Amino acid sequence: MPKYPSLLVISSCTGAKLYKPPNQLVIDDFRKGGEHLRAREQELAEYRTSAKRLYTGAQHQQVSRAFDVLSKSKGVVSRLEIISAGYGLIDQYKFIVPYETSFNELKSREVLDWSKHLGIHEALNARIKSYDIVIFLLGENYLKSALLPLQSRPDQSFIFLASGGSAAILPEHAAKQAVLPLVNKDARRFGYGMVGLKGFLFHQLARAVAEDPEVLHDWHADPQSAVTYLETWQAARTAPTLMSEAEAEASVPPMPVTTGSSIHRTGLGFNPLNLSSEAFYPKAQHELAVPPRARFTVVINNRDKLKLTQDHAGAPLPAPKMERIWNFIETDPRGYLTSLAYHNPNSDPLPQTDEGNIYDCGAWSYKAEPYPILKKRNGPLTPEGTMKLFEEAGAREGRDIIVSPDMMILDGLDSPQVAREKIEISYQFARAMKPLAGAHRLMAVTHGSFEQRHEMMEHYLDLGYRHIALGSLALKSSRDPYFVYRCVEDALQYRAQVPDLYIHVLGVSSIKWAATLTHLGVDSFDGSSMYMSAFTAGSFLQYVPEDPNLLKKYRIVENVPGSDELPPCHCPACSAMRAEGWDTRAQGGTLRDPSGRPYNGGNEANMGRAVHNINMYLRALQDVQARILAGDESLLVKRDRYEAARERRDNLERPMERLLN
Repeated sequence: MPKYPSLLVISSCTGAKLYKPPNQLVIDDFRKGGEHLRAREQELAEYRTSAKRLYTGAQHQQVSRAFDVLSKSKGVVSRLEIISAGYGLIDQYKFIVPYETSFNELKSREVLDWSKHLGIHEALNARIKSYDIVIFLLGENYLKSALLPLQSRPDQSFIFLASGGSAAILPEHAAKQAVLPLVNKDARRFGYGMVGLKGFLFHQLARAVAEDPEVLHDWHADPQSAVTYLETWQAARTAPTLMSEAEAEASVPPMPVTTGSSIHRTGLGFNPLNLSSEAFYPKAQHELAVPPRARFTVVINNRDKLKLTQDHAGAPLPAPKMERIWNFIETDPRGYLTSLAYHNPNSDPLPQTDEGNIYDCGAWSYKAEPYPILKKRNGPLTPEGTMKLFEEAGAREGRDIIVSPDMMILDGLDSPQVAREKIEISYQFARAMKPLAGAHRLMAVTHGSFEQRHEMMEHYLDLGYRHIALGSLALKSSRDPYFVYRCVEDALQYRAQVPDLYIHVLGVSSIKWAATLTHLGVDSFDGSSMYMSAFTAGSFLQYVPEDPNLLKKYRIVENVPGSDELPPCHCPACSAMRAEGWDTRAQGGTLRDPSGRPYNGGNEANMGRAVHNINMYLRALQDVQARILAGDESLLVKRDRYEAARERRDNLERPMERLLN
C-alpha cells in the first residue's frame, strides 16, 4: 500500500452542543480543577459523550463529515484535534461533559493567560511533530490560544484557513506555510455561511484526498497548492453561463429541460457518448426466475421523506405533503430495516412484506455509551421498554424480526475489560428478551474479535436463538475482507447443525459483497451506503451493466442544476423531485433559482438522490444475484485477497506463538 503524507487537523470547539443542561460546566469549574471538577463532571455523567458527538456547530459538523470521508481512504493517516476552551487540546474521541466556555468570550489578555493554564501551546507542539501536513481551522481568539509560532520542521507543511485579520499577522514557521484569508465576501463566494466556512472548505479538501490521495504529496511539497485547489474548485463551480430568470422559469418541469436552453458545463465527461436517458439508465439486464436465499433489506428511517407541493396531476396542494420514500422505490424490496433510534409512534408503519421486515434496536446511536440508551430523557433501555417500542413501531409477530439490544465493540478503542462488559450486557438483554418476545422472531447480534463472535454465537444458540446477526463488519469489509469471510463462514457452519438458523449481516452491501453474501448463502443483509453517498459523499449512482462494478458514481458537487452533462433520470424519485423544481443530479440544486444555488442545502434534492441511488442499487442487485444463480463468480470479493490476508495474519501470529511456546 502506498505511503502518503500524514494529516493533522486542528479545529475548535463550538458553542452549539448536543446537550445543554442548565448545570453545565462553566469556566470557574475548570479553574477550580481537581476534586471540584471531577465532582461536577459526575453530576453531568448522564450527558458524557465523545467530543465528536457533543459538538454540533456548523464547522464541527463539516469537519466530522470530512473525516468520515477520509476514513474510507486506504493508506491515509489522519487525525482531528480540537482546541477546547474548557479541556484544552483534545482528540475527537475524548469523552467530555457539556460546558459553556469559549475563547471568543475572553479578552486578548485573558485568552493568553487561560491558554497557558490549559497548556495548549505545549500540547500542540507535542502533537504536530508526528505529522507531515497540519491544517488549522481556527478563528481569531483560538489562533491566539495556540501562542504561535509553534515548533516545526522544514519537512512539514502548515495550511491556515483563517479570518482576514488573523491571516495578516500569522508568524512564519520553520514548516512550509500557506494561508487562505477568509472574510465575509468569501462566504458568498464559496456559497456557505461564514460560521462554518472553514469546516466546509476542509470538507472539499477531504473529498479531493478521497478521490486521489496523491494530492497529499502535492500539498506536502507546496502547501499553497491546497489553497490553489480550493480557489480552482470554487471558480469551476461558478463557471457556467446562467439562464435568465425568464428562461429558468420556462425550463421548470413538467416540460423537460432541453439542451438548447439548459445550464450546462462542458468537458466534465459525464456522458461522453451522448446517451439518451433510456440508454443512460437501463433497466436490470437479468431476470430473477427464482429469488436467491439472500435478500437485501432496504434501510429506512423515520425522517426519510420527500416533500411534495403538488399532486400527481401537477395541481398545487393546499399544504406541502411529506411522502414516505418507499412510494418512490421502483422495485418492491423483499424487506425493510428500520431502527428504534429514529422511531416515532406517530409515523406511518413500514410496508408489510411477505418475508418480514427487521426492526433494529439502534445500537449505532448509543455506540459510545456505557449502556443501551436511545434518548437521554427516557433513560436507559429495559427489556420491557424495548418490547413496547417494537410493538409501537408495528413489528408483526411471526413475520417481522426484532433485535435484542446489543452493545457494539469499538475496534481499537474498547479495552478488553470494556469489551467484556459490553458482551455481558448483550447477554443480559438476550436472556431477558427471550420470554418477552412471544411469537416475534427475535434476533441477537455478535460483535468484536473472531473469537468473541464465536463465543457469542454459541451462547445465543444455547439460549434458544434462531436468528443471529453479525454486526460491526462494514469497515472490515473493505479493510480486512479475510475477517468478514471468516466470520460469515463460521456462522454458516452452525446452520449445518441448526437448519432453521437465520443469519443476517448488518451494514455490508457493496455490490461485490452483495454477490459474495448471496454466493455464501446468508439469509439477508443491509446497508445504508446509498444514503451516505447521496448526502455525505455527494454521489449520484448510475447502473452500468457492462461495468465490472455495475455501479458508477458521479460527484454531483461538480454539476449544476439543469446541466445536460447527465441525462434526466426517470426513476420515480428523480421524476417527482424534478416536478417540484429540484434536480437530484446537482448538490442541493434547484432549477427555479437562476443562479444555480443553493449548492449545499436542499434536503429535497439530497433525499431524492438517496432514493435514486437505492433504485440504481436494486437494479444492479437484481443483475448480480441473477449472475450468481447462473454460476458467474466474477463479481465475488476475490479469494486471493482473502488468502493473502490470511497469510499475512498467520505470519504475524507465528512469531508470537513461538515466543509463547
